Amino acid sequence: MSIFLKHKPTLRFVGCTLLLLLFCGGMHAQINLSVKVLLQGAVSGTSMTTTLNSLGLIPLAQPYNKAPFNYSGSESVASIPAGVTDWVLVELRDKTTPSTVIASRAAFVMGDGTVVDLDGTSPVSFATVAPGDYHVAIRHRNHLGIRTATPQALNSAATLYDFTNAQAQAYQNPSITTNAAMKDLGNGLFAMWGGDGSRNAKTSYSGVSNDESYLSSGALGGVLTTVLSSVYHNADYNMNGTVSYNGVNNDESFLTPGVLGSVLTLIISQHL
Repeated sequence: MSIFLKHKPTLRFVGCTLLLLLFCGGMHAQINLSVKVLLQGAVSGTSMTTTLNSLGLIPLAQPYNKAPFNYSGSESVASIPAGVTDWVLVELRDKTTPSTVIASRAAFVMGDGTVVDLDGTSPVSFATVAPGDYHVAIRHRNHLGIRTATPQALNSAATLYDFTNAQAQAYQNPSITTNAAMKDLGNGLFAMWGGDGSRNAKTSYSGVSNDESYLSSGALGGVLTTVLSSVYHNADYNMNGTVSYNGVNNDESFLTPGVLGSVLTLIISQHL
């Protein structure tokens, strides 16, 4: 009897604790995600410009409700937080079948590369997704998407995953031999490849659905002296709020030599 009484409170405590954990887990199980990326089009030195924000061009509602993203999320804000470079689409993907998207969120990427929730400061919250191992993918409206090299253990503690500090941080598709998953900026940093205005998961100057034609014919109507000013446009490859083919900081020059290095037959492919 004395032994039973001695252990009875312990058994009650453990049982109560397990119940509380199960209850709290059910109520608060979620993933908070902290990621850092750079967009080649907006890169300036070791960070990114916030020109689209300062010009008031970034839309208040997420822009990924069109093909090829077809994301139906309702993310919107009353005003764009200070320091935002643009919207990005964040995906949690299956750990064994990365082509399977488990959950998606539209979020902001800041000038320093951190991806944040709609308040401009918090980690990106997936409130209804259980902690576990997932691939994390980052996509952008005119950049090539990337995902983590390996599945990551994600939970409510937002541990930073930094894509910018090594090429090996991004998955490298062995079937793609023309380019690595990210652009090597030459200063120890790596960025998502830019110039995919046609949003076909490739950046190219020639061939079907190429990005030169998207710029010259699609955006500028074949009139290469035309300048579209103060616009939020996928043909704005350098993300300065202007679409142009000639002149200072034009988007044709961003394509080549900026992305393609003057090799007009080169195709940069997405490793996603």
